Amino acid sequence: MERFKKLIILVFGLVLAIQSVNADLSLGPLYNRSGLTLTEGWREEWFGPFFYRELSDSTYTVGVPPLFSYYNDDDVKRRGFDFLYPVIGYREYDNEYRFNIFQIFSFSGGSTGDDGHAKRTTIFPFYFQQRSTVPEENYLAIVPFYGTLKNRLFYEEVHFVMFPIYSQTKKKGAVTDNYLVPIFHIRHGMGLKGWQVFPLYGHEVKTPFSFTNKYDELEFSPGHEKRFILWPLYLESTTGIGSTNQLFQRAILPFFSYQESELRHSITAPWPIGLTLTRDEEKKYNEIGFPWPLFVIARGEGKNITRFWPIYGTASNPYKQSDFYLWPIYKYNKLITDSEDIERVRIALFLYSDSVTTKKDNTNTSRRTSLWPLFHHYIDADGKQKLISPALLEPIFPSNKPIERNYSPLWGLCREEKNLKDGKYSKSLFWNLLREDTTKEKHKCSALFGLIQVEKTQDSTKVKLFHIPVSNKKHTEQKERKFGVESN
Repeated sequence: MERFKKLIILVFGLVLAIQSVNADLSLGPLYNRSGLTLTEGWREEWFGPFFYRELSDSTYTVGVPPLFSYYNDDDVKRRGFDFLYPVIGYREYDNEYRFNIFQIFSFSGGSTGDDGHAKRTTIFPFYFQQRSTVPEENYLAIVPFYGTLKNRLFYEEVHFVMFPIYSQTKKKGAVTDNYLVPIFHIRHGMGLKGWQVFPLYGHEVKTPFSFTNKYDELEFSPGHEKRFILWPLYLESTTGIGSTNQLFQRAILPFFSYQESELRHSITAPWPIGLTLTRDEEKKYNEIGFPWPLFVIARGEGKNITRFWPIYGTASNPYKQSDFYLWPIYKYNKLITDSEDIERVRIALFLYSDSVTTKKDNTNTSRRTSLWPLFHHYIDADGKQKLISPALLEPIFPSNKPIERNYSPLWGLCREEKNLKDGKYSKSLFWNLLREDTTKEKHKCSALFGLIQVEKTQDSTKVKLFHIPVSNKKHTEQKERKFGVESN
């Protein structure tokens, strides 16, 4: 143990001594410092994949994979850390912050949009608390005993006493009083009246009305009428009352289900495994499925589908295209938007993936290709390229920064980066045991803990063995001798 400590001290002392006279230093997996390829900055790596520091533009990152990582971006006021990701995490952006443990225990806070600030504490799903500078936004909930929630769980407000005995929810002006959730409820507010005794009977009616929204604009809210008897055996609803597209739906299961409006007609019998016939006047297509959605044929301006799942399928409209063969063996998708086209090919879900995004304004393309678990390769719209191999999680979570910070260094035996615009290239094998760096000014290679180093510039070639210079050839002198020119 004492010998190991002395070795560590010796390595640190040697690195600091050499680094004091040399900004870029390579001792292979023991230590490596080099400039970044894809952006301005530098990166240090100690003891293979187990410690690194990086300064990229305005972002400083330090990591001890797989235990810990920290980042701080001064330009956008963003910082955070992970400990055994995803066990513990902290994120801060501007004046918003969130700390969580297993996504169960969380502490968060920040502005509330009305010049107020709030702090929230959550132990999901038992304890919810918020303390705000605006007293009306304070709440406390201890599930299942008593409490109130505001703007949580997809509702504007939730109040409960001995849940599920009683709870009240508010959303978009509708108030629902629940007793013995989900058996009894009464609904009211904003033209709405309804009640249910689940699953025996339920009925509600909403009258259409106009109102002024928060932008002082007049907005129309259509009405509806809904009913069920012995749910889900009999279902009936009329939506869009007062609008130009009122829709009526009825289902007597498992015998049939149908819907009818001025723009759409559809019937399924028996439901759900039966014959489905659909006519869409708005999108102008006819569709037949038997049974839907396994076997489907649709033809028209708005949709074309031929699907015999899982053997073969193709579907398209003016904005999307989707094809598969022996799903999930082969899958193709295309999305067309006003600004870009996105195409993706997948084989066996995440085994192989190739995604290409083309910008319409300048025809620049970005591409993401991966073959799990062998490699993951990315090219951005500026032509900057990044390759990692093996890639255990990157093909499944291609844009996950915490995985890149905490885990990618562990299995990245081969890392390669190219920046054609700035003339930069770098490649690392076995955690810098073999390393190559290229800029417009020089080309540098290092192998076997830096015991073999070659550096080439336009004017010279330098060779070091065991960190001792053994050759320093001047290219200018060689050219002068070749053409018989003697230097004064």
